[in-house]
Amino acid sequence: MLIFAKEWGGRAEMSEMKNEEMRKMNRRDWLKVAAGMVVAAVAGPLVKGSPSGSDGAARQAAAVTGGGASVSGRRKAGKIALREMVGCVECDACMPCGYGVDIPGNFRVYNELLAEGMVPDVEREDETSGEFRRKAVGFLRRYDRSVADRHQSQRCVRCFHCVNECRHGVFIVTELAELTALTDALRDWECRVR
Repeated sequence: MLIFAKEWGGRAEMSEMKNEEMRKMNRRDWLKVAAGMVVAAVAGPLVKGSPSGSDGAARQAAAVTGGGASVSGRRKAGKIALREMVGCVECDACMPCGYGVDIPGNFRVYNELLAEGMVPDVEREDETSGEFRRKAVGFLRRYDRSVADRHQSQRCVRCFHCVNECRHGVFIVTELAELTALTDALRDWECRVR
């Protein structure tokens, strides 16, 4: 068992993760968990009026890592998770992103690939089929060629500046997080089949 210790307001807490849970995590999820615990341990006591106790620590870590779960434990799925078009009209109200994400560019490429039927469903499609392989490789190659790495969705830090600026009701940080999850899952698949 792996044991992580985190410090919150002078109080040490222990949380355990079983080895099988760790094996199911991809690289990005593991880094988010580790970063959240480090940030909660270091920055928690520095934040004025920070919540105390394990519930406050969990909420702070989730906020830092983009945990996405609401108080009820449910998270509203965005358009990308549902394999629907993102309602971005490329008005550029959300731009420039302070972290370099090309928000309209990411959504344009995703919408084009979806319209062409080139967005694989990692959870429902057979990963060993030729059709899945064609879609997955096509999606990754086109996404990487169309959007430079320094402008891709994984650069989003969930600062919510873009959400406040969007006039069309697109919850941009959720959509970017789902696009990142999709590309990460496809890249993990690509590493497994090589």
